[in-house]
Amino acid sequence: MARRISKVPAVAGFTLVELMVTVMIAAILLAIAVPSYQAYIRKSRRTEAKTAVLDLAGREETLFSTTTPTAAWPLPWVTERRAFR
Repeated sequence: MARRISKVPAVAGFTLVELMVTVMIAAILLAIAVPSYQAYIRKSRRTEAKTAVLDLAGREETLFSTTTPTAAWPLPWVTERRAFR
């Protein structure tokens, strides 16, 4: 007697529950990662701004020291000695 072989198609794919669990895990990871990334970006921009301000202060000091005559100190319009400190 010949055995009859039935061809049942294999079911491939994911169930809705599996997909929802995957989406939930991704959402939790994003909820943790996004604030950390934003804090990192904020810190790097703060450092960049501080560097720019210090560079500007140095340039201003160089300009002041090269354009102000030191022999004329104290300047006639400056009433306090601590004006440029």
